[in-house]
Amino acid sequence: MARGQPFWTNKREPSFPLDGMLDESITRQILPFRRSPIDWPPVGGVGAVDPVVDANSNYEMVSSGITSPNLGIFTDYLFCPGCLTGTTQSSEAFAQVLVRQACTIEKLAVRVTANTGGTHTIRTRKNGVNGNLVVTIGANGTGWFRDDTNVDTLAAGDLYAIQCAGGVGAITVPLIGLVRKNTNGDGLWLVSTSLLTAGEAFDNVATYYVPVMGRCFPTVTEADARYKCRDNTTISNMRVYVVTNTAVGDTTVRFRRNGANGAQVLTIAGGATGSFEDTTNSDRVLSTDTINYSVVVPNGLVRFSIFQSPGTACRQPMAAMSPGAIVTAANVYVPIYGNAGVNVSTNEADAEMVARTKFTASRMFVYVPTNASTGTTRVYFRRNRVSTPLSVSIGAGATGIFEDTTNSVVVNAENTYDCFINHGGGAAISITAIAVMTKPTA
Repeated sequence: MARGQPFWTNKREPSFPLDGMLDESITRQILPFRRSPIDWPPVGGVGAVDPVVDANSNYEMVSSGITSPNLGIFTDYLFCPGCLTGTTQSSEAFAQVLVRQACTIEKLAVRVTANTGGTHTIRTRKNGVNGNLVVTIGANGTGWFRDDTNVDTLAAGDLYAIQCAGGVGAITVPLIGLVRKNTNGDGLWLVSTSLLTAGEAFDNVATYYVPVMGRCFPTVTEADARYKCRDNTTISNMRVYVVTNTAVGDTTVRFRRNGANGAQVLTIAGGATGSFEDTTNSDRVLSTDTINYSVVVPNGLVRFSIFQSPGTACRQPMAAMSPGAIVTAANVYVPIYGNAGVNVSTNEADAEMVARTKFTASRMFVYVPTNASTGTTRVYFRRNRVSTPLSVSIGAGATGIFEDTTNSVVVNAENTYDCFINHGGGAAISITAIAVMTKPTA
């Protein structure tokens, strides 16, 4: 075992017809679509090759929280990528993502939906000091605020976070976006963050399972935490941050593949807190594999603020995930990053992100643990408030994994994007994961 070391306003209302009709122009644009510098590998199989990811590829990073807390009364620290709802951290260390792949970060975009006064500053932070990206939000200002000029250069080992500082009054921030440009060809960042300021609670004597993206909410049902990556990749440097630890004895964190322990493992001594990373082991993941984490707590209470793992050449998933689940008997819009729980709205403007770079979305993955609907529920990827062919259909009462491995959609810079759940009628359906794979597109 390796012991770790202690802009969009005044848009028309959604035009989506609830009978499931789609914008045929999108289908014509993407089927067939031109081969880009990155092409999908064969789905699974030992002989399947890794995707080739160009150096300097651009990837969207987003934090979302429709029911976002008020920020800026004090100095707050936020995850990116990750959850925003309730995740303001009083200690910067709790919110820092450890960079394991050299990259640059640019194009900061912040959406403000409420502002009770005073000037607020939201900026990037690198290794505990101010980064170069910054937006200033004037008194009572709302809407999108952007920094399209500055760039942060990150090396392996750097720590990265977002800071919100202000004066009188508070602001509500449901969306923060950045663009990550890799400089060594690696593509995959798996980041799962806490929804709670104090960290997610793992207590009692139990084995818990945690999703690799979205909210690091613990569950005792492994299926509710699984994700299918749909690319071949090697995942390493599994890392967690422990906020509180009252356990007597070791807490064990593992990477899991197809319901079995992988090679990566962390052993956290009773009472130990801080950052823990497995710098020795790695796990080979094929495109048909399911992945997640496990946590075994011997006793007491252990709180985690972040789980993260980088991967070699691979497209970047966008995912809203949480075993806490979206539970809905209505039609709702969902941001494609962060918590898959209360992070939904009947107003699409609350959920849509403005793309900061061009990408292709494909390989939709949805997991349904329970379903009391009486008709077919459809989950759509949306572009500019129009449902696209990238979607899954979930029959009345059907549960399990649902995927679209056929369709793809090009999202241009400045397009908006989100997901839409068109409920099939009757009682509620629960969804623990909505995800798509993304690749940079020239």
